[in-house]
Amino acid sequence: MNNALREQLLKAGLVSSEQVKKAEHQSRKKARQTPKPKKVARAAPPLDSAASQAAKTRQAQAERDRELNRQRDEERRRRELNVQIRELLTRHQLNDGNGEVPYNFVEGSRVRRLYVTAEQHKRLTEGMLSVALFKTRHYLIENEVGERLLALAPHLVVHRNQATDAVDPDDPYARYTVPDDLIW
Repeated sequence: MNNALREQLLKAGLVSSEQVKKAEHQSRKKARQTPKPKKVARAAPPLDSAASQAAKTRQAQAERDRELNRQRDEERRRRELNVQIRELLTRHQLNDGNGEVPYNFVEGSRVRRLYVTAEQHKRLTEGMLSVALFKTRHYLIENEVGERLLALAPHLVVHRNQATDAVDPDDPYARYTVPDDLIW
């Protein structure tokens, strides 16, 4: 009991000094009998858990390594393809920059102009030559080279006229030819 409360109860005559001693004795006895909370030691992770954690770490590292190797291989293949394409185009290009006849063609939604010789212009309109775009440069190439480029990278051949060898026998304008100066 609290000293102030004990003194008040004794003065009022509600408790005797023996009862106060008995209550104090019981409170001390109760305090000794209640077990103190034991300190809980941190349990070390079992060896199985540490081993499984290490295995998970190794597996994640292996997965990252596989992904990096895949990306490197893909980049290497892309570079090799670009080298093949550049070599093929530079070896077989027909435009040398000395062309005086403009040849207009559509690339995407834009009309482009390439200066070619008169013979090259004729072959382009007949569908015997193709125009390929590689790294912002247009190359004039034979159709066979264009076919090989299509096999390597379909996005490179920009323009190819279809050969129009067949003449319709029922065409009423077959005997009237279009003059060369009207071809754009």
